[in-house]
Amino acid sequence: MNQYYSKLDSERFGYKVFKINSFPTGNLQEFIQGLKNEGVKLVISRLNINELKLINELEREGFELKDVQLTQGFQLENYEPIAIKNQFAEIRDFQASDLPEIEKIAATAFATYGHYFADEKLKQHTPEIYKDWARNSCLNKQLVDIIIVATIGEQPVGFLSLKINDNVAIGGMGAVAIKHQNKGLFKSINLKAMNWAKEMACKSIEHNVLANNLPVNAAYSKLGFQIQKSEVTLHGWI
Repeated sequence: MNQYYSKLDSERFGYKVFKINSFPTGNLQEFIQGLKNEGVKLVISRLNINELKLINELEREGFELKDVQLTQGFQLENYEPIAIKNQFAEIRDFQASDLPEIEKIAATAFATYGHYFADEKLKQHTPEIYKDWARNSCLNKQLVDIIIVATIGEQPVGFLSLKINDNVAIGGMGAVAIKHQNKGLFKSINLKAMNWAKEMACKSIEHNVLANNLPVNAAYSKLGFQIQKSEVTLHGWI
């Protein structure tokens, strides 16, 4: 079962955490008992919302819904790159000196966001989790292919990371500093991302967004994105 082991979460929380997005067929209760025997305390699962039978079975075993995510996708075949014009900010690639501000933006913007915050046992860790994610995205070249940064007066005020996988540009982490929202920065950063993905000959670009994050989903809709799928995140304390 070591293929499910989440080293990062386990070390952060101090107990064994597994991430299981595909459950083996067979007796679910026996499988969960096996996890207990392995000393697993928490299972985090992301499943397609169409897997309702499995989701309901997991709920009967004590798993709880913690978020619902939409995958927003845009096909790039007929896309023509758009010139980026933002009166407030410069949109450019990441520089090493940007890291401290990007960490601050992530910790603040995501302080009350996502499935970790939705879990009463984990919510206090949320700012540090997203700060770590931002740091790793900036420093680990295996995780991202580009980080786009919006700056005002040389100070980073927004960012977005992307990784190409199977000819699809997949958004990783991104946010705009709260005090600089409503300045068109989100749109400008994403146009830069779309232009870059087109230049890299990607067939499409995708971003995962919480279903209840209505402003961001609306912004992607205005950019021409369409919902490709929906997934749920479950936590099982076993």
